[in-house]
Amino acid sequence: MDGEDQPERSHVVVLSHDLWERRFGSDPAILGRTIRLNREDYTVIGVMPADFHLMGFIAQLWTPLVLTQSDQTEAAHNDRSFRFFGRLKPGVTLEQARAEMSALARRVAEAFPEIEKGWGASARTLPDFLIYDFSIRNGLAVMMTAVAFVLMIACANVTGLLLARASGRRKELAIRISLGAGRWRSVRQLMAEGLVIGIVGGGFGLLLSHWGINFFRAKMTFNEAVIAVPITLDRNVLLFALAIPLVSAVLSSLEISLSSPRGSRSGDD
Repeated sequence: MDGEDQPERSHVVVLSHDLWERRFGSDPAILGRTIRLNREDYTVIGVMPADFHLMGFIAQLWTPLVLTQSDQTEAAHNDRSFRFFGRLKPGVTLEQARAEMSALARRVAEAFPEIEKGWGASARTLPDFLIYDFSIRNGLAVMMTAVAFVLMIACANVTGLLLARASGRRKELAIRISLGAGRWRSVRQLMAEGLVIGIVGGGFGLLLSHWGINFFRAKMTFNEAVIAVPITLDRNVLLFALAIPLVSAVLSSLEISLSSPRGSRSGDD
């Protein structure tokens, strides 16, 4: 709330769910009560949910950060050990937050040019912070590289199976075309078969991906940094996963259809 960063209004506290259960017996009337911290009275203004975890930063309670005059000197500005986490207000975009942080950084640089020059400030999403600051980026890069190779191998195998299957039908297609069947009718037939195979294969692959993500997250509960990174099948992943098998199936069907020998008659009916 406004003013809680001032010394005279800073005596408020938010309890962790564990402390609320262990020390105060899960009392629902704890809000508004006064407790003693460091021989001073603090008013309880909230309790964090049970599933709140801050990536290894174990805390039992939180109080406002009060910056005194000594915290705003040039010597204090050399200490860059703070990590700030926050939530955007409803209606505020990440770009707006970054613009405001940049404006604040410029003001600080003007006030302390020798210390703050070249530092700046910006807002980042929590997944972005975790990937770059908690050494997750390299692990994810290795994982995605392995997934990409497995995907290419799977696509190559499926394409090979489709080509082998279609090659066995060259004679059938040649006879159909010789009897007057239109080449593009044969193409459409093979493409339809390929699309069905691609849709079924892509759907099965997405189902396995969903199970795999749940399994991965269940086995990584020991690492809060990894848990905090949202790993989901978003729209881009769904489109890509469906497009790859469909394209492979269609191209394989087209290759065998167009490479079949031409008969004496052709048509598009």
